[in-house]
Amino acid sequence: MAWIRSEGGFVNERLAAARSGVSAAAADRGLFAAEDVPSEAVVAVPLACCIAVATRDAPPGARLEHELALRLLVEASDAASPFAPYLATLPRDAAAFPVTWASAELARLFPDPGDPLPVAVAAERAAADAAWAGGISARFAAS
Repeated sequence: MAWIRSEGGFVNERLAAARSGVSAAAADRGLFAAEDVPSEAVVAVPLACCIAVATRDAPPGARLEHELALRLLVEASDAASPFAPYLATLPRDAAAFPVTWASAELARLFPDPGDPLPVAVAAERAAADAAWAGGISARFAAS
C-alpha cells in the first residue's frame, strides 16, 4: 500500500493488507475492509504501478498470459525494477497455484462440476498441453 501511495495512488485508510486462509502458505493475499467503507473511493492505482504488455509487439499467435508471464520474469530478475515492491508480495511456492494441484485434490475441494476454479484449471491445462504438442515439443525434437 505504501508503494501505491508513493507512486501517487490512493488506498483508503479503512483498508488493511492481510491474508485470508487457514495457513500463511495457503492464504490469499489482498486488501480487506478493516471497517465499513461508505460509498467512497477505496483504491486508485496509478499506471506507474501497472505491469502491462504491448500486444502489438507480441509474435503472431502469442497468448497474452504468456507475454505477461515473460514480463513478470524480466521484472523479477531485475533487483532495481520499479515493480519490486509488488513482486515481493507474490507467492514463491507453486503450491499456491491451483493449476499445480492434483486433479483428485481439486475434485475433493470443489465437488460441484460447475465450479469455475476446476473448469478454469482444466482449460489452462488443456491449453498448455496443446501448446506443448503443437510447437514447443516439436522445437525440442528438432534440436
